[in-house]
Amino acid sequence: MNLTKLITSAAIAGAIIFGKAAATPPTFSGYPLVKLSISGTYYYTTNSSNIQNVPLAKFSYNTQTLIDLLNASPNATNMLQTVAGTNQIPKGSYFLWDVDEEELYLTNKNGFFFPLLSKSYNFGYLSINEMNLIGTVSYSSKVALQGSETDKTGIEFYFDDGGDGGPAKNHMDLFGVATLNWTYGAPTGNNQKASLSVTMSGNGNGTALDYLGNNNAIPTAFSASGSGSITNLPTADQPFFTVFPLP
Repeated sequence: MNLTKLITSAAIAGAIIFGKAAATPPTFSGYPLVKLSISGTYYYTTNSSNIQNVPLAKFSYNTQTLIDLLNASPNATNMLQTVAGTNQIPKGSYFLWDVDEEELYLTNKNGFFFPLLSKSYNFGYLSINEMNLIGTVSYSSKVALQGSETDKTGIEFYFDDGGDGGPAKNHMDLFGVATLNWTYGAPTGNNQKASLSVTMSGNGNGTALDYLGNNNAIPTAFSASGSGSITNLPTADQPFFTVFPLP
């Protein structure tokens, strides 16, 4: 995550009026926001010394599990109260992913909105490996810039229920790969409808130290999927793999 992204996140958080959070962030990215479902599996142990017969424990999570971890964290609930005017993420909330800003938001159909990253905290993000992004695009022979695109890229999923401010009981920082499937409608002037569907998978955390309930943990599976669309993508913003990261 670079400084530009942190500043942008701070601007989003600052644009939210306490107690009157918008269901979607202000328009700042020309790309579709993806409604994302996240799930995965960890193994962890409570064995901190040479004790016999302490089995490995399995922890499986999904979107609601991650929400529950935030709702149980004093750091998260205090920040929720400040930013969103409530100390609990409502049931039925879900993740939105901004592929351009590489950020995650929690929202629902009733107007709740909470960015997981801002200048003052970091509860999570989903970033693209900008040095490892490849793609191919196929245009209709009848309409220039109308067609489809498929990209492959490395990704990093980060989650910390302490918001990087501690104390955190649960910390995830793992890596994987993603496929981005785009469809581009017929341009109207300099804009066009665009849809994005994504699938992701991973199972490694490299040199990161992950923990669950303050116990050392190892990820063995990660997956995420979702889709979104926008009616006015600037035609100059595609194909995505040639314009990300922004100059």
